[in-house]
Amino acid sequence: MNAKMLLIHYPYGLRIVCVKSLSEDFIITKLNEHDYEAKSRWDKYVTVPYDSEEYKIVLHPLSHLTKPLKVKDVIVKASDLICKIIAESMHLSLEGEDTSWIIKAITGYFEDSASCIFSNEIMRRVYYILLTLHFDITGMIKRNEAISVEELKYDPYEFESVLID
Repeated sequence: MNAKMLLIHYPYGLRIVCVKSLSEDFIITKLNEHDYEAKSRWDKYVTVPYDSEEYKIVLHPLSHLTKPLKVKDVIVKASDLICKIIAESMHLSLEGEDTSWIIKAITGYFEDSASCIFSNEIMRRVYYILLTLHFDITGMIKRNEAISVEELKYDPYEFESVLID
């Protein structure tokens, strides 16, 4: 891993976890030239070289788009937020409509490099939602460069304060 790989998620409170224990998580606080720094909820600090296999970032797989996520005592679904963005941008009413095609289009775009059927403006907002909620949009879990939240006994992002409106 290198700084460029972390930069896409870094502004949104990216967390790492020790691969051996999968227990204590750390928030990345600083990116340096050869390593990055992170802090635990209990003020424990670690400095991790970019080529270290000891720590990996924690992300939600795209299969969690329709799964309820708890964010600062509020339950949200990324799929609902994305559908809302698309409905507003395209002046559509999706009330009571089957929106699974939207989620298939989004996951196809990120997982299979499918053509994007939405405008740049819509996708900019979709990217923001997915990055803010810590979704793996670059395939890092598949390449074993990140740990899926599914592998942990808890969601380290549950208590984060994120702006998703």
